[in-house]
Amino acid sequence: MYKKINIGLLESLGAWGLSGVPLEIQCNTYLSELEVYIDSDFREFLNIQAIEIIMDDGKDLVFLGLIESAKLSSNYYFDVDGSNCVKARLNERKLLHSKCELRPRLKIKFKEKRNVSVIRVFNRQGDCGLRSRFIALEGMNDGELGFSYKNVPDLLKQNLQDELYGILSKYNGEACIPENVFQSSKYLRLKLYELIESGVEVSDELVCALFPVGGAKPRLDSLGAYYLTKVIDRELQSKNYFNTRNLKEFGSILCDDVSIDCLREYATRKISRKYGEDKKVVIAKHRVHYDTLVSKRNSHLDYLDKLMSALNDVNAIPMVAYGTLLGAFRNEAFLPFDDDIDIILYYPDIVEECACERERNSLIEYLRRLGFTVGSRSSFPHITVNSSTASVGIDIFFAWASIASGKASVVMENLVYRDIDCKILTPPSEIKLHGRRYPCPAKVDEFLFDRYGEGWSRSNPYHEWSWHIERRVYFNDKNLSDLYDQREKQRKYRYGYTRTRLVAWSQCVLKNKRPPSNSIPMLLQAIDYGFDVIELDLRVTGDGEIVLAHDDLVENNAGEKIYLSKSSLEQVVNFRLGDFQGKDVFMASLSRALQDLSGKQVLLDARFKPQDYSKLKHCIDNAGFDPSMLIFCVYNEKQVEPLIRHFPESLLFWKFYTQAWEIDPLVLDQVRMYGVDGIMFMYPHYDEDISESMYQIKRRDLKSMCFIHGQNWTPPHSSGLSPNQTVRGVDCYNASLKKMVAMGIEYVTTLECSSEAFVELIGRGEN
Repeated sequence: MYKKINIGLLESLGAWGLSGVPLEIQCNTYLSELEVYIDSDFREFLNIQAIEIIMDDGKDLVFLGLIESAKLSSNYYFDVDGSNCVKARLNERKLLHSKCELRPRLKIKFKEKRNVSVIRVFNRQGDCGLRSRFIALEGMNDGELGFSYKNVPDLLKQNLQDELYGILSKYNGEACIPENVFQSSKYLRLKLYELIESGVEVSDELVCALFPVGGAKPRLDSLGAYYLTKVIDRELQSKNYFNTRNLKEFGSILCDDVSIDCLREYATRKISRKYGEDKKVVIAKHRVHYDTLVSKRNSHLDYLDKLMSALNDVNAIPMVAYGTLLGAFRNEAFLPFDDDIDIILYYPDIVEECACERERNSLIEYLRRLGFTVGSRSSFPHITVNSSTASVGIDIFFAWASIASGKASVVMENLVYRDIDCKILTPPSEIKLHGRRYPCPAKVDEFLFDRYGEGWSRSNPYHEWSWHIERRVYFNDKNLSDLYDQREKQRKYRYGYTRTRLVAWSQCVLKNKRPPSNSIPMLLQAIDYGFDVIELDLRVTGDGEIVLAHDDLVENNAGEKIYLSKSSLEQVVNFRLGDFQGKDVFMASLSRALQDLSGKQVLLDARFKPQDYSKLKHCIDNAGFDPSMLIFCVYNEKQVEPLIRHFPESLLFWKFYTQAWEIDPLVLDQVRMYGVDGIMFMYPHYDEDISESMYQIKRRDLKSMCFIHGQNWTPPHSSGLSPNQTVRGVDCYNASLKKMVAMGIEYVTTLECSSEAFVELIGRGEN
C-alpha cells in the first residue's frame, strides 16, 4: 500500500494565471463577506497578487475602498508597525502571502452588502506561480452561504487520485515516492511512461495533470513527448496539417527550442514506426505537418513555376521572399523546417493601400479563372494558392510603392506593412533554388537583414514563434554561434583521457583529519594525495572579487559569521575559518588558490549569478590559468551561454541530484543540445546496474562524472534509491570504484583516498 499521495504532485492540475491572465469567476449574487482559501489536505501557501471584486455596475469594490477588513489566517510578512497589514496590501495590490499551513485563508468583509457580478483573482508570477493552484472561494450573504467556487472540483481530484493508486498497484515492485513534490511528479511521470510502454491504459487527464508547469528545464520528458505525439498523430490523421498555435496550451513543457526539436524527432520516430513508413514530422512556426516541401520539392517547384508563369501576365513583379529566399540564399534549397513557399508581388505603379486591395481582389478572380485554388482572409495581408495534388501552399504577399518618395510598402515582421528602400526590391535579380532560377529582391542580403535582423544568416526556425520560448545559446549572435559550433566539432576529441580521473571534493578530501572546506590546506591535501582534479566552490564578495566558499553566510567553529556578498575581499581573506595542524586557516581568494593549482584540472562550482561570470573570467585571465584545465558545474540552461562565451575551451557538466537510471533519455537529448559536455549524477553502488544508463549517455557523446563516492548519502528528494528497492544497500567502496573505472566513467568524486582501487588508479601516473 502507498501512503496518501499529495495531490499537489499533479503539477498542471489547477495551475492558473501564469501568463498574467486572472482567474475570472462568475458570481452574480449579493455578498457581505468573501473568503479565499486553499482547498488541500496538505500544507500549502495562499499566495496571490491581487483580487478584483466587480459589482453589477462594473466597478471594483476593492479599488473604491469599500472593504471594512481583510485578514489572513497567517501572514508571511511581519506587521510590527502596521505597514504590512493585509487590508493595506489588498488595497495597494501588493502580494498577499500566508505561511505554509493547512488550508490557509483570507477573509474579506465588505462595509455593506453588494451585488457582486465577477471576481478576478491574479496569481503570483514567476517561479512561484504554481502556488494557490487549489484556490477556492466562499461568499457569505448576512451569515448564509451565497456563493462557492473550487478551481479543482473534489470529484476530479478524487478520480485522478483513485486512478493513480490503481495504476501504481500494477507496477512490478514498490515505487519509492520521495517527499519533494517536484521530484515525486518527475518520478511518477517516469513510472507512468514505463507502464504505458508495457500496455497499461492511462487517461489523458492524468497524463496532462502530471505535466510540469514551472521549475527547472528541461521539462519535456518521455511521458510528455508520448502524449504530444498522440495529439499530433490524431490531428494529422484527418487533415494535412494543423496550426502550431494549437500546441500553445502545452507551452509549459514546450518552453524552449530544444524541447520542440526533441518532440519533432520523437514524434517522427514513433509515428514512422506505427505506420511502417517514413513520416517526418515538421513543427514549424505556422503549421505542424508531415514533411512535403523538401521530400516533394520537384512537385512544389513545378507548381511554383506554373504560378509564376501565370503572374507574368499581371502588372506586377513577382519575386521569392522571406523563408523561401532565406533557404535559397543559404543553401540554394528550401529551409528544412519550412512549411510553404513565400513570394512578394510588387505593384510599382500603385501608391495607395486601397488601390492594392482592388488589385488583390482582381488577382484572386484571375487565378481562380485559371483553375488555381485561392484562400483569402481579410485580416491577413496575403493570399494562399494551394495545390491539391502536391499539398503545397504558396503565400503571395502584396507590396506597392509608398507615397513617400523612394520607398516601398512591404509586409515585414509580425505580418505588418512598413516602408523599405525601393532599391532593395527593384530591379529584381535572380537566385537559384534546387537548380532552378527565380526572380528575387535586388539586394537579397539587405532585404533579409531588414526583415530578420542580426543573425539572419544563421538558420532560425523559431523566429516569431506562436508563444514565448527560451532560445538556445547561439541564436542571433554570430560570435557565440561560432564558439558553439567550434565546441561541437571538437566534442569527441576534447580532453580525452584514457583512465578515470579522480576528483577531490571541496568540502572534504578525507573523512577525518581534514582541514576546513574550501581552504588552501584542503586543496594542498588533495594534491598531496594525488587527485587529478580539485573541486572549488566559488562566491562573489561585495566588491566583486571571487573567493572560495560554498555559501554566502560562512560561520567558523567559534561561532563568528561573515556574509560574503556584504563584505570586501580584505574582510573575507582575514576571516578565520578554523585551524589545521595547529595553525589558523583563513578564507582564500580564487586568485590565491590558483597559484597552487598550475597543471591541475580544476572543477569550479560557481555559486553566483550568470552575469558574474565576466568577473570570473577576469580573475582566471589575471592569474594566467589555462582555461582548458577548467571544468564547470552547470545547474540550468541560463549558465551555459556565459560559460561558452567566456570559457569556450572548458568542460561543462550538468549536475543531476539523482541516480543515473532516473535521468530520462529525452532530458539527456535536451541537455546535449544546450551544448554541455557531460552530466554529473550520484555514484552507483557496486551492486547497482547502470549499464543501460551509460549506453544512453555515451551514445549522445556526453561524458560522465559521479559524486560522491565514499559517502553514504541519499538526499530526501531522490526519486528512487534503485530500480527495484526502496532502501539503498551498503556499498563496498573499493568494488564500486573499480566498477566505475571498468565502465569508462570519466570522472569520480571520491573520499576513499586509501582504497586499493584509488591507489591503483593514481599509481598509474597518467596526467
